[in-house]
Amino acid sequence: MGLDMYWTGKIYIGGQFEHRGINYNMNITRIRNEKEVPVELPDDLPLEYVEYHLMYLRKANAIHNWIVDNCADGVDECQPIYMGFEDLEELHNICRIVLENKDDPDKSEEMLPTSSGFFFGGTEYDEWYYRDIEAMYDFLDKLVKDDFAYLKKYDMDVIYHASW
Repeated sequence: MGLDMYWTGKIYIGGQFEHRGINYNMNITRIRNEKEVPVELPDDLPLEYVEYHLMYLRKANAIHNWIVDNCADGVDECQPIYMGFEDLEELHNICRIVLENKDDPDKSEEMLPTSSGFFFGGTEYDEWYYRDIEAMYDFLDKLVKDDFAYLKKYDMDVIYHASW
């Protein structure tokens, strides 16, 4: 048990509806018993979204706390939380500042404080804390480059979801 943290990218592709006059022909396969198996999409159940697993962290309570406070109005009920481009960019900048000031735990506490909770992990500003901040920074760095070109290109929503 513990704080499990997931980021999902969600792309709306709901152009398959007859009234729009668009029909996507997709070839989708999945791996089953180490073999690719075609997935046939039923015509009467149109595909509306494609979701991608973007990132997973465990017990990075400072990041979780920041997301709950800044993207979910302080509501922490394991609900999906939408993270807008500005949210991702702000968290990226905060992670950068924290990493640039690793030798100053007071700065880390000011910028991205830890949070205690049931199975939320440690609250020290130690190697585990900075490892999680670095992982988050590297993940966000991929999304933030070129003014969110990747996210904007595909009009991808980023959803955060935690469970414990």
